[in-house]
Amino acid sequence: QVTVEDLAKWFFALDLPRGGIVSLVDQSGHWIHNGGQEVQLPDVGESHALDSLLVGRTVTREMNDPATGEVSQISAAPIPSAGWSVVARQPLRAVLAPVRSSQRTLLIYFILCLLVMLLISGRMYRTLRRYDRERDLAQDRLQRAYRDVEERVRQRTSDLTKANRELMRLAAIVQSTNDAIGSLTLD
Repeated sequence: QVTVEDLAKWFFALDLPRGGIVSLVDQSGHWIHNGGQEVQLPDVGESHALDSLLVGRTVTREMNDPATGEVSQISAAPIPSAGWSVVARQPLRAVLAPVRSSQRTLLIYFILCLLVMLLISGRMYRTLRRYDRERDLAQDRLQRAYRDVEERVRQRTSDLTKANRELMRLAAIVQSTNDAIGSLTLD
């Protein structure tokens, strides 16, 4: 048989966060033991918020603590053999402290990953800009070479056209000379 004193020793051995309380409540809602806390505890039966703690099943709720008014997580578990319930209260800030710590850690990792991504993106952007400038320079050189070739083709075509005219003129002179020689020989 477990006595109130045995449970009190167990309560004192618990390492509760600041503001945490573990208590015993009988079925009528009266506090049997409050874990040695210097807290004025209201009758559980007088607090409608804690009525569900007396139904004989395990319950966890977020509510304002009836003793302090602080938002807390209150849990109750029945001890059927004694007809009591163990009631534990922890301030919600203490319950959520590991979650908040994890959130901060995740936020730090997120920010670090974001910075790494920005650095990589910046590096890729600079590389792509360099390739883009090199491509633009190559296109300019190619267009200049194309214009140069077109100019040389025009110049060569002009030279060949002049040479062709000169040849045609010479051919006409040779033809007329041949015609003249041919007409002299026939006479």
